Amino acid sequence: MAATVLLLVGCQPGPARNTDSGGLNVLLITLDTTRADHLGCYGNPQAATPNLDRLAQRGVQFLQCTADVPITLPSHTSILTGLSACAHGVRDNGRYHLHENHTTLAEVLRQHGYQTCAYLAAVVLNAQYGLNQGFDEYHDVPIPSPATLDEAARESDQPPHLLMARYGERAADQVADLTIEYLRQNRRKRFFLWTHFFDPHLPYTAPPRWTRRYPQSGYVAEIAFMDEQVGRVLSELENLKLADRTLVVVTADHGEGLGQHHEDTHAFYVYDTTLAVPTIMACPQRFAGGRTVAAQVRNIDIVPTILDLLDLPPLDVIQGKSLLPLLRGDAADLHLEAHASSIITQLDFDYAPLHCLRAGGWKYIHADPPELYHVADDPNELRNLATTDPAKTLEMQERLRRVADSAPQFAYSSRAQTTIDPATAARLRAMGYVGGLSAELGHTPRSQPTTLVDELDWPGANPMEKWEVIQCLANGQSALQDQRYELAEQQLQRLLQLEPASPFGLHLLAQCYFFQDRIDEATAAVQRLLEARPHDARAHTMLGRCLVARQEYARAITAFERAIELRPDDFDTWFHLGAAHTKLESWPDAQAAYRRALELQPTSFDARYRRAECLAASGDHSAAVAEARRLVEDSPASAPAHYLLSRSLFQLGQYAECEKACSVLLDQDLRSARMFLLRAQCRAQLGNVSAAEADLDQAAALDPRIAPHIEQLRTRLRSAPLPTPSRP
Repeated sequence: MAATVLLLVGCQPGPARNTDSGGLNVLLITLDTTRADHLGCYGNPQAATPNLDRLAQRGVQFLQCTADVPITLPSHTSILTGLSACAHGVRDNGRYHLHENHTTLAEVLRQHGYQTCAYLAAVVLNAQYGLNQGFDEYHDVPIPSPATLDEAARESDQPPHLLMARYGERAADQVADLTIEYLRQNRRKRFFLWTHFFDPHLPYTAPPRWTRRYPQSGYVAEIAFMDEQVGRVLSELENLKLADRTLVVVTADHGEGLGQHHEDTHAFYVYDTTLAVPTIMACPQRFAGGRTVAAQVRNIDIVPTILDLLDLPPLDVIQGKSLLPLLRGDAADLHLEAHASSIITQLDFDYAPLHCLRAGGWKYIHADPPELYHVADDPNELRNLATTDPAKTLEMQERLRRVADSAPQFAYSSRAQTTIDPATAARLRAMGYVGGLSAELGHTPRSQPTTLVDELDWPGANPMEKWEVIQCLANGQSALQDQRYELAEQQLQRLLQLEPASPFGLHLLAQCYFFQDRIDEATAAVQRLLEARPHDARAHTMLGRCLVARQEYARAITAFERAIELRPDDFDTWFHLGAAHTKLESWPDAQAAYRRALELQPTSFDARYRRAECLAASGDHSAAVAEARRLVEDSPASAPAHYLLSRSLFQLGQYAECEKACSVLLDQDLRSARMFLLRAQCRAQLGNVSAAEADLDQAAALDPRIAPHIEQLRTRLRSAPLPTPSRP
């Protein structure tokens, strides 16, 4: 998902190799989800990419560069290691990490005296996934606490997934600010700086000035915004007198489907819509600009090219090749074979994995049936020649098998795999990845291949023939997150017509009904799911939630307990078990469930709040006050936390403290009828009747529905102090 700008500072004039790399700097900028044909320099007259276009005018532009894999983390890993995903083992976002046995560009450059730093724009590249290897500084995208997300959700009218996606990335202007500041502070040091932009990735939320200019395409607006910020960085190089000594390399980790080949986004298929990436290199002191190269190249060729330009030895294990002969014009073609893959459909749907080979103007997709395109004159891959040219098809298949035979086998080690926690799964879902849903439901493939050769022949349905299933799932998940329930139901019902036992379809349909309070239909969908998958922990959790909504609390507890047997460390199940025990006023059991939930997610605001409510309901008001104070401290704008604190103080008879706590909230303009009622009762207990009556007036004004209740309280107020807080 990224276009990459590499800047090597300190290039020496003339064609001779630089024998001293001591003064060279490297700046790597990756631009996420950027299609080559959406840049002006790649022939798109409608593109708003003047800064990247100017870079192409003074550099060498590669017209046929293929990404290794159409997914952010794996492709970035390929860019930084010079290895294919099949070799480094990182095949998807979230559930893989780069093993420390591999060597990154940052590690090599740090060994040769470079200061190394990275600024990331998306959580899927955070340090936990291993790309921090070799960086002195690696600035993740901060992951907000559940309390922060809960508070933001309460204050925003945006759907929760948009909030989560927003908190999962840095905007391009913030990334540019950080990059520029680093350049200013380190201009006299020898550095390697990687800067990553994520903006063209879903959801498309460019600033208004760009969405107004491109109202028909949020994707184009995001690219325009990103290009503007790249321009700021490149301009700062000029201002700092670094541009004349800079090699700039732009490439991409992948593109975006935009509806072509039945793919709106990326990751599922291996067509050029998501694999053809822009690649531009410019350094006037090392090679002449103003040229284009038509030869096939790959994004795994970046690391060896950089090391060659720096006159540093190549990595011991690497698949990429140096492009220096093409940059200098010493060769017109290196006759490279570009292999790309995606196993997402195998991981999430148990379909066959996908592989392709692009070479000599031809593109072969290994599937059943196979696909063959002469991309030299059919760049949109519209005319499948596999049946009309079987000899070429067989030739390309055999070439792909030779690539598989020679590939390192590290990918098939469990050392590259990691576990997706519930919070990460939710973030992946918010960003549109089916893998997040797969992790949330606990789905794992029936089995996995042990070698790349095995992977080529792995059984399963052809994903391209299952495009409608994949599209309905993606559209249904997106509509559900956007709270467009009618569309979500339509898409999911169609999915279940195509695959009646789809666990994804049944689970999402149950959620769709549940969120609309169509509980009987939600229950029926979950029961269908459990008939097919009786050991599905998340299905048992969903059944429990449906039973709570039906006020069948004992049965709900049984369902939650069964889910816990199957998945003991699931936060959501423990949380909802606590809620079910609360409904039965079984306070010790409820507290135990919330306590276990907090062991799994210690910062969860909702679990902490519910546990504090249990403490108050069970009569342990001192403990409730202590927990409520911590909640208020962590979330000072949370009205429920302030109310819980105030009510617990009242129960302890600490009326002055209660009045003060109420006033703190009301002074923040977090006004609610129940808070005015509570303060009125505090003031009555303190003997301030006139102030108490004023609070009753405020409560009545905020919620006219409780006017009769207010009048009853007012009558009692004038005759005696008010009792324990009541809830109208």
